[in-house]
Amino acid sequence: MKFPLLSYLLIASGHVALGQSPYAALQVPKQIQYQGRVATGTGGAWAGTEGYFVFALVQGTTVLWNNWQGTASPADPGTVTPGAGQVLTLAVNQGVFSIRLGDGSGTNQQIPATVFFDSTANAVRTGVKLAVWFSPDDITFTRLSPDVEFTAAPYAMVAGIAETVQDRAITTLKIADGQVTGNKLADGSIPASKIDGNFSQSLVPAGTILSFGGTIAPAGYLMCAGQLYSKSTYPALSTVLNNAFGGDATMFRVPDLRGRFLRGTDDPDGEGGAYSAAGRDPNVSAVDRPQMNDGGNTGNAVGSVQADELKNHSHLMNSVVFDSGGRNGTTVAGGTNYGFSYSSPYPATSSTGGIETRPINANVNYIIKY
Repeated sequence: MKFPLLSYLLIASGHVALGQSPYAALQVPKQIQYQGRVATGTGGAWAGTEGYFVFALVQGTTVLWNNWQGTASPADPGTVTPGAGQVLTLAVNQGVFSIRLGDGSGTNQQIPATVFFDSTANAVRTGVKLAVWFSPDDITFTRLSPDVEFTAAPYAMVAGIAETVQDRAITTLKIADGQVTGNKLADGSIPASKIDGNFSQSLVPAGTILSFGGTIAPAGYLMCAGQLYSKSTYPALSTVLNNAFGGDATMFRVPDLRGRFLRGTDDPDGEGGAYSAAGRDPNVSAVDRPQMNDGGNTGNAVGSVQADELKNHSHLMNSVVFDSGGRNGTTVAGGTNYGFSYSSPYPATSSTGGIETRPINANVNYIIKY
């Protein structure tokens, strides 16, 4: 006997238990309420009170889900003999039966939202239908006809995919200007691993040197202590530095800024010479500015260093007048004033100061972005 399925009623519904957050009511249910009718070959209602069923969601010949496996590509239930753990037993009243497909109980496996959404094509699936197999005795199963194509209700499940949006799936064209503001993002909700590398580089490009109050470099930075690193490990930074602070074909050094002040290179801008050198650094030769480490730059280039120095200067002494009695600037009876000045080399003045020339300063560490 053939048992054609004569009519369907599809309803998507969700339930919220007392005490749950009100936002739970807004979640898309992962179930589909389904009601159908089994009729005999002559169109009359099947008279039994209990039937045996197998359900599957199909697209053409592809099975997207069935009630006992719930996997992406389960076997077609029509090609196997249903056994234990595969069949759903349902009450039937004048041929009518109902079920909440995908409620997760027993052999009624949950329905993933991807059944209605093709993540590879990034599009909603079309032509998804429900296929039903029925048996009055749990022995011989017949595929009821016709398969039923879903209307809008089950496709609401696709909205649940937004909970697990793939990286970079939402492009700037999908977001209106100014719509994602700071108060819409929870603190720490976007980890560094989810931030596009180009965006991060645009904020702080590789090679940027910053003063830092800590003793351990934060993520994305290295301490400026002259360390040697592999170019393959830090390609962006090695490309920017280009052995300016030392290195060879495979290794490069970060700048060693321990105990050093920074000075702007008195050089054209390096972008086609849009402006000339300022002329503020009188010592730009390779002798006056040697390399920081082997393989580094010398002279008027990023990476060279310069020793401490005092600018050339002199200390003058005023002329001194002594009288015959040896008293400075005083005339006595019978005495003679003698005026004289010392000539170079002048006698040394008293020593004063410390071990270096420096401005008021405070200690920090320097870090560099890689």
